[in-house]
Amino acid sequence: MSGAYRNTIRAHAHALSDVGTTYRGLATEHRSAASAVERDREKVTYDRHFRAWILRVGELSAAAERLLALEIELARSFGVTWEEVGAALGVSRQAAWDRFASHDRWQKSRRITQLRNARTAPMREAAVLLKVRDQVDGSRAELHALQQWLDERPPRTPPPGPRS
Repeated sequence: MSGAYRNTIRAHAHALSDVGTTYRGLATEHRSAASAVERDREKVTYDRHFRAWILRVGELSAAAERLLALEIELARSFGVTWEEVGAALGVSRQAAWDRFASHDRWQKSRRITQLRNARTAPMREAAVLLKVRDQVDGSRAELHALQQWLDERPPRTPPPGPRS
């Protein structure tokens, strides 16, 4: 086996491990929330739980789709036929080819990045608010007013440029 294929298989193993770690972390969060709810210590809410969970599952879905496409690309480089790929997926050869022959990894990677950014944006804003409060020695009321202003501002539009 050539070094390039060996490295590709190793990269796939690392990517799969990362997805597995994220799945385990999400399962741990759900178990913890379930235990807290059972003991009446916590209420499960959108802001505290579901928003992050939904975004993380969206990330996992995009990552899994990307990994599937990469595995098929690797299998094809080892001579696996479209008929064999289709059989493994439980679809026809043509359906497998339609879905994966023109796979655009950039779009998959971009979708994962967009989902990750959506999940981490509130955390970044909270860190900025704390930094502002510390620098201006603001009161809790001033911090609350700043948070309201941030929540009410119009969403940012991406800078003009080429779109793919």
